Amino acid sequence: AAAINVGSYPLYIIGHSIQRSKDGKRRRPNITTEAIANTLDYLMNERGIEPRLIVMDYLQRIPFPRGLGDRGEHMTRCIDWSKDTAFQAGCPVVLCTQARREVDTYSVPIPTMGDSQWSSNAEQSADKFFSLWMPKNTHAGKRIDLGGSQIGVTDNLLVLSLMKQKFGRFPMMFPMHVVPDLLRLSDMDIHTNEF
Repeated sequence: AAAINVGSYPLYIIGHSIQRSKDGKRRRPNITTEAIANTLDYLMNERGIEPRLIVMDYLQRIPFPRGLGDRGEHMTRCIDWSKDTAFQAGCPVVLCTQARREVDTYSVPIPTMGDSQWSSNAEQSADKFFSLWMPKNTHAGKRIDLGGSQIGVTDNLLVLSLMKQKFGRFPMMFPMHVVPDLLRLSDMDIHTNEF
């Protein structure tokens, strides 16, 4: 029922193209902030669509224009642009970034705010900052300590860590039960713990 309900929502994906160049080769499009802004402008102003949520994956992969400062400065501009986009569209914008490899060496490998590649501005600009960890990938068959509670690692355990929020308490950890193929996400049968 959840899959049918969610499947009825319109989903617009800005991404790779099946267009071919003049010589018949596939083109890899540059998903720039300008391309995203133009698409949102078209959807909102030409089609009358009001987005409920905008998700941008791999923030650090947005092409870096030459001659416009360094990579860190470009990422700072991208994050500021994303916040402006949220105000313009009137909905949350979720930026997904990959954590640095050093996170794998942590005893509990949950990324901190400083672990997001090329996006230190997110620490200051984000209204909320979450980290996600699937313990089965690093601690399969073991028990993990989350804020004093020992939890057995299952294939469906997802640890959501709230690192920052504009209003309210933080940091907090939420052990979640996730079944991606059935679109299920729910709390575990234990209490949420602060750490």
